[in-house]
Amino acid sequence: MFAREIPDKETALSAILEELEKRYGEKFHQLDSKDIKSFTYEQPRNGVQYIATLAPDTSPEKIFSGSIDTDAHTHKQWGNILDNYQQHIFDPIVCTPFREYLQSSTYVDGYSVRLSWNKMDSKVWKKEQVEEYMGKGTQGDPEIFIVIMIAEDSVEAMAQTVYEVQKGLWPLKRNMHVLAAISGLSFDCGTIYNTPVDKENLITRGNPPEYEEIKESIGNYQFRNKQMKPERWDGSGEVGDPNDSDVAITWLHKPQK
Repeated sequence: MFAREIPDKETALSAILEELEKRYGEKFHQLDSKDIKSFTYEQPRNGVQYIATLAPDTSPEKIFSGSIDTDAHTHKQWGNILDNYQQHIFDPIVCTPFREYLQSSTYVDGYSVRLSWNKMDSKVWKKEQVEEYMGKGTQGDPEIFIVIMIAEDSVEAMAQTVYEVQKGLWPLKRNMHVLAAISGLSFDCGTIYNTPVDKENLITRGNPPEYEEIKESIGNYQFRNKQMKPERWDGSGEVGDPNDSDVAITWLHKPQK
């Protein structure tokens, strides 16, 4: 079915851009700051995958990924060209309630909310298909990735903050993961909490994590963090596909330097 040869990154990019223009009826470009990545694999066949970081010409802020797969020996394309452009349709729908809650929060210094685990597929999605896209809340379905930055305080006070935030977001009924970190520090040395894996998926998660569970987790992270050299971070993000680039923080209260 797919006869074209894709011997290199330049040909791969050309093929991806051509297909996406047909798919969506608009022109796209590769971000100048991002190289095309290539990966080799052996299953389900010996292949090479090329991944490009793209944006529509008319909306350069809507960054996403497109990929093409080829046979490692013949360099012939196999399978469909895939993309996750649809995240920019669904992010405003599913993430806005989370952003509104955190924007009005008195507990946090800053936050980030983004749609993650986005599908790479060849389907042209419509906004009215949001529930189909988000799935039933099982493992592997898209989820809301939330970062909250909080002022350094006692373990008890920080645990109370994380507890209140998660409890407040729970009724929004989406797969979600909360990462909490100390304001002004990088994630490497400032992370104090991550939602347990068994509490991420809507279909199986039950009640929010309890205060005592959160307090224990923060205590463990703080013990680890004290072994590391503090590294400052101003909340700046990374230009790239939101699905796999560093987050940018929206500050409600700027951290002390």
